Amino acid sequence: MNAIGHPYVAKRVLGRLTGDLVLGSYLPDIVPFVSNSVFEFGEIHEGGEKFLELLSKRRPERRGLAWGMLCHGIEFGADKFSRSIVERFEDKRGEYGKRIAKASGISLEMASRSRFHNFLWWGVDVQILRREQGFVEDLAEKFSQIDAAGAATLLAECFGKEIADVSRDISFLLKPYTPERFRSVRGLVEIWANMAAGLPQKDQVDIDETEKIFEDCALLIEESLEDILEEVVVGVRNNVMNLRALKPELRF
Repeated sequence: MNAIGHPYVAKRVLGRLTGDLVLGSYLPDIVPFVSNSVFEFGEIHEGGEKFLELLSKRRPERRGLAWGMLCHGIEFGADKFSRSIVERFEDKRGEYGKRIAKASGISLEMASRSRFHNFLWWGVDVQILRREQGFVEDLAEKFSQIDAAGAATLLAECFGKEIADVSRDISFLLKPYTPERFRSVRGLVEIWANMAAGLPQKDQVDIDETEKIFEDCALLIEESLEDILEEVVVGVRNNVMNLRALKPELRF
């Protein structure tokens, strides 16, 4: 999942979309996409439950931040199911790896491995963009309501960080996103180009070529889209409900 997919899953699972849910659904990507982040992977990518416990006691009205994180992460969220898309299209890895390597200025090995996974999920984002325009408009509106400063203060308290360092991480994470970019394939490519430039490989994304690959990935996954989304949404919903059964005090 990516810029559209993660908040889409959060809304499908929790039945609503808010600025806090949108921000929370992006926060796990601080690692790996923010260089020299103050967070360890286990804290920000997999720390949603710890954050939810703090918010439930201190700021229950902002629990959406943590639920968004949980809907993204590996243990409970969408990322737990992210490798299945690669398995579906394993026979396309070589073909797309070559195209991605050329369009991104990275090695064929990296393009065929990690980036193939990323690009397939961008194909899902493109399909959601085309099929769920109402959701995309809602996402653009809710993104404009994000309270990053308040979130930074709460995250700093939870994980023992300096507020300024957390604010810097969130600002860097959100910089590629603008409401207008959510509304077009070209905009999604521009988001990815900015994000990928911050990875260790410092991808140099060719916008025009990458837009073509995004479009082709969307076509590739089109017939499987409903199955892909259902697997993720049902899986995340079950994990969330199991967590709530174990800890009923962790409300939505």
